[in-house]
Amino acid sequence: MANRAKGPGDGGELPLRIWLNEEPIHTLASWRGFYGALVEALEKTGQNDILEDMRKQKDIVSSKLERRKRDGKPYEASAYKPLSQGQYLFVHLSAERIRKKIRDLLVLLNVPPGTFRVEYEGDFFTLP
Repeated sequence: MANRAKGPGDGGELPLRIWLNEEPIHTLASWRGFYGALVEALEKTGQNDILEDMRKQKDIVSSKLERRKRDGKPYEASAYKPLSQGQYLFVHLSAERIRKKIRDLLVLLNVPPGTFRVEYEGDFFTLP
């Protein structure tokens, strides 16, 4: 689980800032953006086993109609982030669930604990 501690700031809406081994590397709008960027990196580096598991879990789908709500209706288009290979990443999840998915992917990649530090909305998280 990510460690959470209050950081500086007024608690207002801040972008998600990411550090890799204490070096700033990226600023994104949300956890969903980080999740999407991580999955794109997995595609570009050929992590096919991990991506195939994500497809089996329907985290990655080839059509926005493939995954449905409990009532059988499809999710809205905003529930997906398009990926560069023409597929879609399902992102209609809470920030906590997205953080868990990010952490799980980093653990599968054998990323050492505390490698990433993330600031979002004045809170700090360490991953994985």
